Amino acid sequence: MIDISIIKFGTLSMEYGESLYATPRKLQKKLGKLGDSSITHIEHQAEHYLVDTGFANEGEFSETNLLYNNQELEFRLKVANLKFDDVAGIFITHWHEDHFANLRLFPNAQIYTYEEYQNVQFHLLAKYYKFEDRLPIIFLKEGDKFAGCTVLPTPGHTKGHCSLLAIFMDLHIVIAGDAIVSQSYFDQGKVWPYNLGNLGDAPCLASMNHIIDIADYIIPGHGHPFQNYKKPVV
Repeated sequence: MIDISIIKFGTLSMEYGESLYATPRKLQKKLGKLGDSSITHIEHQAEHYLVDTGFANEGEFSETNLLYNNQELEFRLKVANLKFDDVAGIFITHWHEDHFANLRLFPNAQIYTYEEYQNVQFHLLAKYYKFEDRLPIIFLKEGDKFAGCTVLPTPGHTKGHCSLLAIFMDLHIVIAGDAIVSQSYFDQGKVWPYNLGNLGDAPCLASMNHIIDIADYIIPGHGHPFQNYKKPVV
């Protein structure tokens, strides 16, 4: 049995249809769109796990922003009656800064990710992002279990992007990472096209449609969970 809750609803720096221009994006940031990912908490066999760690203001690794991320996440965990050192494991859906750069805050957490990432130079990544003491990373393959959830590869956003499938309250819940970035993109049937390493629309849409086929609820990479109203009726 597992229990699922959301530690934090991440924000997307630009929702579907919003302007690419600098002035609107500057205003969006001022109004609280910090571009950080959602963080999902899973309790399984009396242990606590996270999917992704979030990181607000991607690309800003200043001491001020690190302190902001530390304090904000500490508060979010406190609301859930958790502390940083309570977390036993963290699954990273993909290695974009807004999804993993708070790893440094979890001293007892083993890091897990999909096996497609085995060739990443994690010793360099860990040195810069200050989670060297958490190495080595454990690589999971399709169908493996993490915290009672099933590993579900969803390539497209990146080659190794991976979601998780959970059965909770007799419902199929997909923790989708950026295979589905937010409900606005889901509603429009669109994918996030802007990141380096993106494989293009066709693989991204294939993964989105795979999630649509199996999920009752979707936890997107950024924003609130929502019911999958597009799921085929059997």
